[in-house]
Amino acid sequence: MSNDPVVAIVGVTGAVGAEFIATMDKRGFRVGKLKALASARSAGKTVSFRGQKVVIEEVSEHSFEGVDIALFSAGSSISRKFAPAAVKSGAVVVDNSSAFRMDPNVPLVIPEINANRIRDHKGIIANPNCAAITALGKLFEQNGGIWQHNPVPGFTTDMMNKLRAEIMSGDPPAASQLKGPEIAAWSKIAPTVDLDDAVAAAGYEKFVAPELAALHKPYGHWIALPLQLYRINTLFASKKAMDKVGATKLPATWAEFNALAAKMQAAGIIPLANGGIRWDDGM
Repeated sequence: MSNDPVVAIVGVTGAVGAEFIATMDKRGFRVGKLKALASARSAGKTVSFRGQKVVIEEVSEHSFEGVDIALFSAGSSISRKFAPAAVKSGAVVVDNSSAFRMDPNVPLVIPEINANRIRDHKGIIANPNCAAITALGKLFEQNGGIWQHNPVPGFTTDMMNKLRAEIMSGDPPAASQLKGPEIAAWSKIAPTVDLDDAVAAAGYEKFVAPELAALHKPYGHWIALPLQLYRINTLFASKKAMDKVGATKLPATWAEFNALAAKMQAAGIIPLANGGIRWDDGM
């Protein structure tokens, strides 16, 4: 019998669920058994995990018998409803929603900042989102820095309608971030831009989990909205990690960044921002 942990993913059909699976594979995380959990409408379907098809089950309070680790990413209401049941069954919950981030009894763990807080958990560990940026900003301020952060709220139907009106009037916003489902919904009511050639030229798809890629090509093609897009990439480099690989200069180009990431990986350091993807202008 395997001593490797039984892992449950709640919200396995979503983009984050697909990323959970891809990351476990990428990092060689040992899993004795995977339980794929989602809503009733996904029950009976399958997801791929290490060469096998895993049947998706509808999540319930009885889904966590024998589970060691439960990864939640199905929204705060689902987390509030089922995370306590998972803990009661003996699982440690890592929650990716906002349900417990502000709970003083639940550690909000940012691995690169306060991994030691993991030992304080009472069954649930909150996983950060924008809250992580806020915590990082506080550390900057404590060390004399000046921090300003303006988080963007989730994309709602009203916001989509507003964006559609702006594009149709010829006055698109400077930038807008949409996830796969919103892109699919948009494609039903307005023109989209075909990105197949750009994705192929960059070799991007081979680095993306199939389930995640499917969200961004709802009808078999990589598509985007006809917006003017601007992006600023901010990279944080650990001096301790750079010292370990003998790096004395911050990367100034993608080639230098990829080379530094490769050095870190060879030294046993996981370059979080790199994520295993070799970034280039095609991204």
